[in-house]
Formats: sequence, structure tokens, C-alpha cells
Amino acid sequence: QAQSRSDAKDVLANILRYARRFPQREMGVMLVADLQRSVGVPLYGLPEFGEWANALGDLVLCERQGA
Repeated sequence: QAQSRSDAKDVLANILRYARRFPQREMGVMLVADLQRSVGVPLYGLPEFGEWANALGDLVLCERQGA
């Protein structure tokens, strides 16, 4: 619903800020994963997405051992 609003970017940014504040960080990752499936690539262009990814990247990114 937010995508059709004139303030869609602000709404999405607020959701990303909210996702960073979850005490159970994994829940924030799940929220953003659902948001990405709904919004798609434009989500990556928001500065708040980069902030979220930097803060929680250790939960969603891992390095392969021996690679």
C-alpha cells in the first residue's frame, strides 16, 4: 500500500529504521526480507537500507571458509 503513496520513500525508510530496533535482530532481518519481496530493487536505493545492512550484515552475510 505504501508504494502508491506520495511519501512512499519516507514510509519505507521508517520501516527500515524500525527493523533495526528489534531486540531480536533476526526478526528485523525477516521484516526486511518480506519488505524486499514486496518492494523489490528500489528498496536498495534508500540510504536507510544501507544503514540497516551495515548494522545487521553479520546476520545475513557470511564468508565461506576455505574459499
